[in-house]
Amino acid sequence: MDENFDFDVKYIGDLLTLAVMDKDVTSDDTVGEIKLKVSSLVVNGGVKEWFEVHHKGKLAGKVEIETTFTVDGQVQQPEAKKPEMVSGKMLLTVKEAKLTRDTEAMFNKMDPYCKLSYREQSFKTKVL
Repeated sequence: MDENFDFDVKYIGDLLTLAVMDKDVTSDDTVGEIKLKVSSLVVNGGVKEWFEVHHKGKLAGKVEIETTFTVDGQVQQPEAKKPEMVSGKMLLTVKEAKLTRDTEAMFNKMDPYCKLSYREQSFKTKVL
């Protein structure tokens, strides 16, 4: 899948919301969601990890995310002073999703996609 999104990070103590949605004709259903501290995505210049998404307290699946964080054109170094005050650019790649929650009736197929939001920035992936 590998869809890339550029985020303008203002404060790494903020939260990024990742919601897995099921595209429907009338209204899209939430499959699962997670709120991530941006600092957990930019540590050591970026991460490549699976993150669990939940719906109403139950596991709904997991999403693999890869990030790269740069400050003023340089890769973020862990020894930076006051890291919560660091701002820069985060490239976030949605790699893959493995879902355990199905929002469709017996014979319908889910059309899942991810919706990412951070501050005023919002992005959607294509259907996974």
